[in-house]
Formats: sequence, structure tokens, C-alpha cells
Amino acid sequence: MNTRVSAPWHLWLIGLVSLLWNGIGGYDYYQTQTANRAYLAPMTEPYGVPVEQAIAYFQSYPLWVEVCWALGVWAAVAGSVLLLLRRGWAAYAFVVALLGILGTFAWVFTHPSEGLTDTPVAIGASALVAVITALLAFYSRRMALRGVLG
Repeated sequence: MNTRVSAPWHLWLIGLVSLLWNGIGGYDYYQTQTANRAYLAPMTEPYGVPVEQAIAYFQSYPLWVEVCWALGVWAAVAGSVLLLLRRGWAAYAFVVALLGILGTFAWVFTHPSEGLTDTPVAIGASALVAVITALLAFYSRRMALRGVLG
């Protein structure tokens, strides 16, 4: 018989907060991919970057970077859903997300856009995304090893 350990309260809290966090990432990905000027302008123009320049920069990504970005975003969303569903695959989804994030950042930080990706805010936010995703992968793996995730 395959029995799971009861889910601790923090699993639900972390799962819900991570879903909200990664949902914001999904929303940002969608708005950026659809070149939503109203969404992008408040994040670019205060730094002196016209929204058209930001859109052109994002549209210049090579296909492999687009794939990494999509994996980073959507695998993180899937990881959060899997965590809430108490599935052991959550840890693997977060690892895939982390690999996608790191692949995206490898290109973005070697091909920066002045005022867009080289600002302290952009660099700090990128580091925060990577660290949180790594922590979610670690947490999910720990919960799987404890028998909380099936």
C-alpha cells in the first residue's frame, strides 16, 4: 500500500505563494511576448528606454533563448501546481525551470540592453528569480523524500 505522509501547513503556504509568484512570471512572459506597450512602458520608460526599443530587444532573442525562457516560466508554474497537487514531479519541474532561467540569463547578461537588463533592479530581480526557483526545487525534493509528495 502506498501511503503519503500528511502535508504540513507550510506546503500549502509555499505552494500557494509560489503559484502566485510564478503566475506573475507567466503574466509577464505573456505580456512581453505579445509586445503589450501599455504593460511594458512603465517598466522601461522610467529608465530612459523607449518601449519600442524594449520590444525590439525581446524580439531579437534567438530561438534557443525563447525556448529557455518559456521553459523557465512554464515549468515553474507547473512545479507550483504539482507541489499543490502533492506530486513528486514538482522538484523536477523546478529543476527544469531553473535550467531554463539560467539559460535565458546566460544570453541576457552577455547581450545586455542598456537601461533594460543592466540596471541594478533588473540584475537583482533576475538573481531573486533564480534563487527562489532553486529553493523551490530544494523544498520540493525534501518534501518528496519525506513522503509528503507522491
